Amino acid sequence: MAQSAATFAATKIFKIGPMIYSFPKNILQKIILTLFLTITLQISFAQDTDSTSKIINFRGAASLTNNGFSFIPAFSLGKPAAIFNFNINGGKRFSFEPVFRFALKDGRSWSFI
Repeated sequence: MAQSAATFAATKIFKIGPMIYSFPKNILQKIILTLFLTITLQISFAQDTDSTSKIINFRGAASLTNNGFSFIPAFSLGKPAAIFNFNINGGKRFSFEPVFRFALKDGRSWSFI
């Protein structure tokens, strides 16, 4: 099948080893453009790790007691109670550890330390 002069002029012929590859010029340009854009976008959208981000740890525990005992005698309830301990740690200098205590009978707060 004979090719016209215009079609032959728009075809690139590549010889790699013993094989000859023939690509139309516009397909070769699309392949090169696609590879270029892929590599460029991969490099341009790469992100560095944020050194200013801080990890905040949050922990909690709940316990029930039948006598409302407290390590500080003035804060002892003497009735069944629920004790909630929380720990919020936001780095080297920030830490918050509240203790919430509630009476089980009426749900009123007994003490906050």
